[in-house]
Amino acid sequence: MAAIEDAALLDMLNSTLAHEEKHRFTDISMTYQKYFAMPMLMRKDHVHFESGKEIGIELKASVHGVASSTAAYDQDVVSYADIMAKAKMKWAHQKAYILADKLEDGFQADPENVILNLIVPRRFNAYQDLGDMQETQWWGAGDPLDQKISKGLRYFIVWNAVKGFFGQNAPGFAACAGLDSSAVDYAMWRNWTDTYAAVTKVDLIAKIVEAIHKTGWDTIYNYPDLSPKKRDVQIYVNWTTYAALLNLLETQDLLRTGSDVWKERGQVYILGVPVHWVPKLDTDQQDPVIGVDWNTWHINFQT
Repeated sequence: MAAIEDAALLDMLNSTLAHEEKHRFTDISMTYQKYFAMPMLMRKDHVHFESGKEIGIELKASVHGVASSTAAYDQDVVSYADIMAKAKMKWAHQKAYILADKLEDGFQADPENVILNLIVPRRFNAYQDLGDMQETQWWGAGDPLDQKISKGLRYFIVWNAVKGFFGQNAPGFAACAGLDSSAVDYAMWRNWTDTYAAVTKVDLIAKIVEAIHKTGWDTIYNYPDLSPKKRDVQIYVNWTTYAALLNLLETQDLLRTGSDVWKERGQVYILGVPVHWVPKLDTDQQDPVIGVDWNTWHINFQT
């Protein structure tokens, strides 16, 4: 059969891409059994579109004293303070590609089958490699010396041995999104932290329950579009911790009604919050327990 001409190549791609779903192959190259970064960040309700040189959000960072008890003819004593701050970050970009060359031997064979055999696995590979990169970057903090690398979860959620809101700037970083969370002025720009010694009801479970309660915020005044959204909290652990939770459920009477921790269809819940095993965290010897409210996270695409 004659070689494929350049002009016909694009037409063949367009005509065969519609048949991709018919092509099947067995993939034995998956790095992880489960992925969380790409599926969650690319969820429709998490995707936003922005423009400009950087990404920014406005924060009400403090409470200024303007309320007082009063009586008839009392004179007001007023003062001004800037209660706003702006968190901002530089854009980080990611890409993946599919490569094919008309000089490859396969292009001299049957066009439709060749395009499917070449393009479909390579397209899948592009998604997979991008997913692997996002999984690695998401469960990390980023690199203070390389701005091209996206900031991960541990840039924003930082461990500290002290219980309370003590998760400050990530190691190697002088600030978190432009705000120094070690400063008193931005003390509430910190995450909740704690330390556990054992996966027991009185240790880890009790501390997770406390963290869930103390990181939930109600509003005093229901202002349109600013009131807190319904929480979408998820907890992430490695297999060591997840297996210990399963063992705890099997060996102790925690399945009774009213328990803070239970299992349903193989899924562990603590105070109604699902706990997920993250394969990427299996190499973390610190056995972290990371809680995320997904209603406070989104990914921005630059337009």
